[in-house]
Amino acid sequence: MTANKTYTAAWNANQYIINYNGAGGTLSKTSDKVTYGGNIPSMPSASRAGYTFTGWTWSGYSGSGAYTYVGNSTATANWKANQYKINYDANGGQVSPASNGVTYGQPCPTAPTPTRTGYTFYNCKKLSKVNGGKGLVNIGAKAFMNCRKLKKFTLYTSVMTVGKKAFYGCKKLKKVRSC
Repeated sequence: MTANKTYTAAWNANQYIINYNGAGGTLSKTSDKVTYGGNIPSMPSASRAGYTFTGWTWSGYSGSGAYTYVGNSTATANWKANQYKINYDANGGQVSPASNGVTYGQPCPTAPTPTRTGYTFYNCKKLSKVNGGKGLVNIGAKAFMNCRKLKKFTLYTSVMTVGKKAFYGCKKLKKVRSC
């Protein structure tokens, strides 16, 4: 070599893939291509019936705050199950409790049995099944008379008396289940 020479390195920033995992939800996109040192692309929109989106959990990056990609990564959606309130309208009677809470995806609590002195479910057009309730002691005369759609009645051992014609005219009622 007869003179000084300078060699200049040529660099290309690495390219990485971000995969998005909906964790049971629906996403507007499932991946993005990113360049090392570049900006984070806009995140996909996320939705899931019965849940509220709470953010992302990341893997494959280093640091905190600003993300520096050191390889392919995955962002997984985080969800919280929605809470709902069930209100019971006794329609002039009494019911306790007046409401219950339920978490999406979990079994609903057993509805309380409403009471109303001097009233029955006589001729109730839409009633199809009844859970007698563990505290039910007496079923009055004609209590469910002509409830034509009543198909199922669960009777607990706490019931001491069943009045005359309590289920008269309940033509679809084929079975009374005893607990």
